Amino acid sequence: MLSDLHQRQLRAFWRNRVAVIGAVMSLLLILVALLAETLSPYDPVEQNVFYRLTPPELSHPFGTDSYGRDILSRIIWGSRISLAVGIGSVALGMVLGSFLGMIAAFKGEKMGGGIMRAVDILLCFPAEILAIMVLVVLGQGLDKLIITIGIVMTLRFARLSYGSTLSLKEREYIEAARSIGARGFRILFRYILPNILGEILVMSSLWT
Repeated sequence: MLSDLHQRQLRAFWRNRVAVIGAVMSLLLILVALLAETLSPYDPVEQNVFYRLTPPELSHPFGTDSYGRDILSRIIWGSRISLAVGIGSVALGMVLGSFLGMIAAFKGEKMGGGIMRAVDILLCFPAEILAIMVLVVLGQGLDKLIITIGIVMTLRFARLSYGSTLSLKEREYIEAARSIGARGFRILFRYILPNILGEILVMSSLWT
C-alpha cells in the first residue's frame, strides 16, 4: 500500500498532462531503443547507390541519405546509442559527483575547500574542450565516451551536492543525529542524501 503522501503525489502526476505526455514519450523512446532489431526495417549501415537521397516513400518513410542508407533505421539504432551515452554518463556523474560533493562539504574547509577549488578550476574549461582532453587520454569507443562525459558530469554534480550539503549540515536534525552518536557516512547517507536526492534527480533529468 502506498502512503498518503505517495498517493497525493501520484494523483498530482496524473493530473499534470505535460508530465504524463513527457513520461509516455520517454517510455516510447526507451522501447524503440530496446527493440531496435525488431523495429528497424533495414540494416542501418547497408548502402544502396541506387537509392541515394530518395524522398520519403512507403519503403523508406524518412527517405535515404547520400549513401542510400535508410534514415528511419539509422534513427532507431541511433536512439539506442544516444540513450546509452546519455543515461550511462549522467548516472556515472551523478554517483561520483554527489559522493564527492558531500564528502567535500562534510570534511570541512581545508580538505573540502581543496577538492572544490580543483573542481572549480576544471569547470573553468569549456565542457567540450575538457571532454576532448579526457577522450584523447582514454581513447575511442562507446564505453570511453560514456566515461568521458561522465567525468565532465561529475564536476557538475559535485558542485550541486556540495552546495546542498553545506546548507543542510548545520541544521538542527543533523546536530540531533550527532548527539545520539551518528558520525561520518551514517549522517551523509541516512540524513543528508535523502534530503538532497530530489534536487539531484531533477538536475540529472535535465542533464541527460
